[in-house]
Amino acid sequence: MENLGHAAAEFVEGLTIELLPFQSQTLEWAKEREQTPGGINSFLWPKLPLGNASDAELYFNPILGQLTDTKPPLSRGGIIAEQMGLG
Repeated sequence: MENLGHAAAEFVEGLTIELLPFQSQTLEWAKEREQTPGGINSFLWPKLPLGNASDAELYFNPILGQLTDTKPPLSRGGIIAEQMGLG
């Protein structure tokens, strides 16, 4: 299996199954995304750069096609759904 450069995740408290190497790498990738500034919202709701000097903020979700001036709540957690047949 190809390694995309992500280290395998260490022990995760509460996880009761043994992960395959690619699943462990995916878990570490997801943890890295969650720990970035702004969490997963920095990917789902990026802040749009505004060319003015005001304090206005706009956030856009390209998946939903929605624009908002309210900062989305911080999101944690997720689902790892690997493609069937990879293991």
